[in-house]
Amino acid sequence: MIVIHYPTAFKALDSFIDQYNEKAEKNTQRLRTGAVLTAKEIIRIYGISLLKVNSFQEINPDNLPTLQTNNQQLAGFVKCSPRSIQRHIQKLQAAGIITKKIFHGSNANYELLITPKILLVKERLCVNKAKKQLEETLEKARQNEQLAGELILQTSNCPHTYTGNTSKKNNIIIPVDNGNGTGDTGEIVEAIGQKKDFKKNLEEAGEIVPRAGRSTGGEAVTDTARGNSLNMHVSLLWLMARNLLYKNTDLTERQISIAKQLIHKLYEPLPTEHFSKAHQQYVARISLVEKYIRKDPTRRFVTLPYLYFDVTNPKGFVGTKKWYQDDMKHKAEVQRELTVNRLIRSYITNEKKEACKRKPKLQLFRQCENTIGKFNDPALLNRFHAAVLDHETYSQITYIN
Repeated sequence: MIVIHYPTAFKALDSFIDQYNEKAEKNTQRLRTGAVLTAKEIIRIYGISLLKVNSFQEINPDNLPTLQTNNQQLAGFVKCSPRSIQRHIQKLQAAGIITKKIFHGSNANYELLITPKILLVKERLCVNKAKKQLEETLEKARQNEQLAGELILQTSNCPHTYTGNTSKKNNIIIPVDNGNGTGDTGEIVEAIGQKKDFKKNLEEAGEIVPRAGRSTGGEAVTDTARGNSLNMHVSLLWLMARNLLYKNTDLTERQISIAKQLIHKLYEPLPTEHFSKAHQQYVARISLVEKYIRKDPTRRFVTLPYLYFDVTNPKGFVGTKKWYQDDMKHKAEVQRELTVNRLIRSYITNEKKEACKRKPKLQLFRQCENTIGKFNDPALLNRFHAAVLDHETYSQITYIN
């Protein structure tokens, strides 16, 4: 069974690109951010394609199948135009990341081959062994999360204190001994008896909604499928945060464990059927932060995960909720403007057509009005009337309103 380890493949890709850009004689030959994102998206969907192929045939690293895709599909993933994807693929071919492209016509998918030096595929495993390793990994992840949860809810026996923090917050950061007296490990400690305050902070942060399916005692109903889904979404979100926000940051296993525990708290109170919707929002919020940092990487940065994903930190991940809401509001406004402009052009173009090809004027006018009326914004409707009606008719409508 061929499996692509994404973090390793992405690191190999970054290293390959850095070496290529250093050797490039002209700036125009270098691979920019758009081409890099396209390459990573190609590797991601290629990994999914390999998993599908593994289900019905055996493959080996020496004879990998091609990836069948098209410009429109990649443009949807990378959030750019199909023409940009075409240019990115040409640059990736010139760099040697894509070793071959098989074109089958403009109305069909083309095939891509990626250099194995970047894919770094793992050894072929039998299906039973792969399933066993997956089960062991999930079990180990559940044990680590349970252990991390117990450590967070316990009171530290460490004699040291963090004198720099004089506030009485629920969560404080203190140095603890790691067994050899060095005391160089940071741990998040929550005081016993303040669990209700922590939950209140979660609700005030806007990340928590009441979860259905609780027993009369207030304990969550044990559900294996829910646990697997929860662990999967936590792992996917952390993987994205690791690759986008902490790509060049060295993190210890303990820091990663705490980060996953904090991310787990974002999903845990949600109903299982809401995991996917919440995950899409969290992914969009991390993408917004990555774009924000990319504009000025020398001055902008993200704090360590145990601080960034702490819901009591208003300048961490919690604060990006307003970014997301403002971004969605802006996109909705842009979409409304584009819709109105499209309808105005459609109406005016219809008037210029021949009589036999022209749609009924009143029918098209009512259709445009109904579409714009769904936005519940009289200003947009007035703008449509002003653009398509003559001055006398528009004045009468304005006067009546």
